[in-house]
Amino acid sequence: IETLFGHESALTGIDSLLTERAVTSGGLDRSVRVWKIAEETQLLYQSSAYAIDCVKFITRDMFVAGSQDGSLYLWGLTKKKPLFVQEKAHEGWISALYTVPNSDVVVSGSNDGYVRVWKLVQSKKCLELSDSLPVRGCVNSILMTYNGDKLVVGAGKEHRLG
Repeated sequence: IETLFGHESALTGIDSLLTERAVTSGGLDRSVRVWKIAEETQLLYQSSAYAIDCVKFITRDMFVAGSQDGSLYLWGLTKKKPLFVQEKAHEGWISALYTVPNSDVVVSGSNDGYVRVWKLVQSKKCLELSDSLPVRGCVNSILMTYNGDKLVVGAGKEHRLG
């Protein structure tokens, strides 16, 4: 087990596509970090004035993050600033993300009671809304079945972080 230090607040999200690299969100420290595990180094990405609570890799070079102000961020590993920011992606805070690895599909959930499906447009380096599905309660987790034919959503009365 390795312990890597960097976030100034509790970890609120973690994801990995490759064994040597992980991405984490630090909640109230408003940062996302990509960790190069073997080298024990990190790349720091700062967001706006709001906490980042969830993060997911899309490809080995791109990842998305969701914030408490309802913004959805698209980052590339080579840029310190987001490639794209969808402000008001949700009316509430983004509490869950899911991506189909190495595809153009991003799914976000919020305490606004909606799950939104986004399409990554590689040529424009942006996300476009494909669908919006109502859900009863606060969306706390999102998964897709292995064959991709069903979207599974965990929702409750409260946000997963309380």
